[in-house]
Amino acid sequence: MDEHFATTWEAIADAYPGDPAIIYGTRVWTWREFDDRASRLAAAMAAAGVGAGDTVAIDLYNCSQYLETFYAALKIRAVPANVNYRYLDDEMLHLLEQAEARVLVHHASFAGRVAPAIAALPGLRLAVEVDNLGGTRPPDAGTVGYEQL
Repeated sequence: MDEHFATTWEAIADAYPGDPAIIYGTRVWTWREFDDRASRLAAAMAAAGVGAGDTVAIDLYNCSQYLETFYAALKIRAVPANVNYRYLDDEMLHLLEQAEARVLVHHASFAGRVAPAIAALPGLRLAVEVDNLGGTRPPDAGTVGYEQL
């Protein structure tokens, strides 16, 4: 069988666009919304030169954006890689170097921890900051806000 997980999710989104895909607290995203949001992130990754086989590091808490990032990576045939949010600076940098991360999607609360890693990773093509806790601060230099995509 030559089926990709992203293709399966896309087929579900096409078949059940108005049905719930993600329920997070009181918020519900339909399959159409889930697919649209993941597609926008996938397009931003592709525009940054990220593609099949590249690593997308996900440094997020459990949230809708985690699933969207995972799906977006699959859409461009990249490899999603979880980053344990409890890692210290050196541990995280080592992981990102070893994984040859081309994208880092991180939570805004980790900005101070990821800034040195962003500066130290010459192969990093895109850094995206998620602020889903109601914050209004702009993303740090060198990153783009998730909702801007």
